[in-house]
Amino acid sequence: MSLMIPKLKLNTGSQKSSLMKDQFDKHHGTKPKHFSINESVYAKVFERNAWSWKPATVVQRQGRVVYMVRLNDGRERVVHANQLKLRVEQTDECKDELWTTTMFDIFEVPLPQETSTPMSVTTSTFATPSREQQQQGLSMQQGHQSRAQARMPSSAQFSQRSQQHQSPGVVPVRRGNRVRKPVNRYDPSN
Repeated sequence: MSLMIPKLKLNTGSQKSSLMKDQFDKHHGTKPKHFSINESVYAKVFERNAWSWKPATVVQRQGRVVYMVRLNDGRERVVHANQLKLRVEQTDECKDELWTTTMFDIFEVPLPQETSTPMSVTTSTFATPSREQQQQGLSMQQGHQSRAQARMPSSAQFSQRSQQHQSPGVVPVRRGNRVRKPVNRYDPSN
């Protein structure tokens, strides 16, 4: 009897499961990970009640998402692809450059400009304005300050005058203007 009725829906179970898998992957942001043999990776290792990423190399693939890796100390582990990250070694020059740019960002110092000499050797020099440019900038700054002082109240004039006496490269510390009452502490003898 089942041969007489045509099957309109073939393999609906596999189609539903593939749709579910696609939706799950889209929702959770999964990305396919494939590692080749002898590839440098970081393996997530659980030791001493803590997870850490240790450098390793892929020895073999044991399934669709399971790999055998050899840690740098010689131990071999079977790990899931989710516990592996691709390892890209940085040269010392890249590390130094990263360190200097980070330090320049932290201390808000302008990056050095690269200049080339006739011998095609690049040297880094700090961009410093000439003395004429500094004097011109100071005179313009003082002109702006004098115009601003005419419009400011007396408390602001005091802070503006204190800024004029500081060197132009030093950023003044911002102070609060609130007048504070003395603290009324509890005294049991009163």
